[in-house]
Amino acid sequence: MATYIKTLSLSTVKNISGKAPIRVLTCLPTTAKYSSSIPQHAFNKRLRPVTFIDQSRRNFQVMSILAEKVSFKLSDIGEGITEVVIKEWYVKPGDVVQQFDNICEVQSDKASVTITSRYDGKISKLYYNVDDTAMVGKPLVDIEAEEAEGTGKHGRVLKEDILAYHQKLHRKQPEESKEISGDKRVRITGIQKAMLKTMTKANNIPHFTYADEVSVAKLVELRSQMKSINGIRITYLPFFVKAISKCLSEYQILNSSLDENLEHIVYKSQHNIGIAVDSPQGLQVPNIKNVEKLNVVEIANDINRLQKLGLEGRLRQEDLSGGTFTISNIGSIGGMFATPIILPPEVAIVAIGKIQTLPRFGSDGSIMRDEIMCINWSADHRIIDGATVAKFSNLWKELIQNPHQLLF
Repeated sequence: MATYIKTLSLSTVKNISGKAPIRVLTCLPTTAKYSSSIPQHAFNKRLRPVTFIDQSRRNFQVMSILAEKVSFKLSDIGEGITEVVIKEWYVKPGDVVQQFDNICEVQSDKASVTITSRYDGKISKLYYNVDDTAMVGKPLVDIEAEEAEGTGKHGRVLKEDILAYHQKLHRKQPEESKEISGDKRVRITGIQKAMLKTMTKANNIPHFTYADEVSVAKLVELRSQMKSINGIRITYLPFFVKAISKCLSEYQILNSSLDENLEHIVYKSQHNIGIAVDSPQGLQVPNIKNVEKLNVVEIANDINRLQKLGLEGRLRQEDLSGGTFTISNIGSIGGMFATPIILPPEVAIVAIGKIQTLPRFGSDGSIMRDEIMCINWSADHRIIDGATVAKFSNLWKELIQNPHQLLF
């Protein structure tokens, strides 16, 4: 195979053995011409110098060839995302990686993504530190890809060596896992990784929790009359969401956040209320935007849309970002009580239990049948006191017990 040479330089260096000087010829390869039997992109690389050592002034031996240095750029990870924050590096300069090895974890709002290598080789440079902002389309790391080893005479790289190198470079690697004495070790990634980091941050928030029960008999009756409107399925959740929004208008502190320096409270103008939905990647929390401007049917329509996108694995970044308050509808699974954990940077959350038919005393002291549901609130006690949470809960309870108020 011909060697394509861009520049040549000839120098004489002292032989470390003390004998006659060794003449060193260094050439910088340029891009090779296309061959139908070798993929063109196998040649279209930035190559390290090829060094030939000449002791007899006649015979040259190839010492190194086709060592690729690649600037691995951050690819587009979602619709409209232009930047992400580096949350964790899994590699450092000098580490050897293979295709599909984890490089780093990046995060944008609530979505966390693991970036994997597309090359075999050695990490030579990291462009960012942890917590730096990385731009999509810009270099993330530099990787020195593995060399193509020559099997020809005097180490010459043959066509077969190029093809073997190309196939090795693009082979798929199995998902990383390690088994030790029957145990299996799997790296935490994706949504689970995002949850770990979010809950770690939430652990720094002093939670004030408050619980109560509410009669939902009138809501059960109303919902039975409007299970579907214009083809839109109506559950209890749209009523809960609308009631939350009305309460947030009265108690705006629960629709706020703290700035990073803990010096200012930011009151949010929109009521973007998050709901948990199932997805192939795990539980995600998209939010319904501008609930304060929507009626119950419109809220129901958006909930159905988000749930459908979640099941199909098609939730967008804009669906997951910008939440201001979250509802954990644990009752849809079957639980009665829960202590919900606040999702930073939000400052409040509610867990709603299942509806149960239970005996209760009426105003005249008689025992009556009632539909009872438990609610559990958590608030950031650094800026929200217990009395405010109790008043907020009482207003929400009054709206749910008189659900016709939520239709207007």
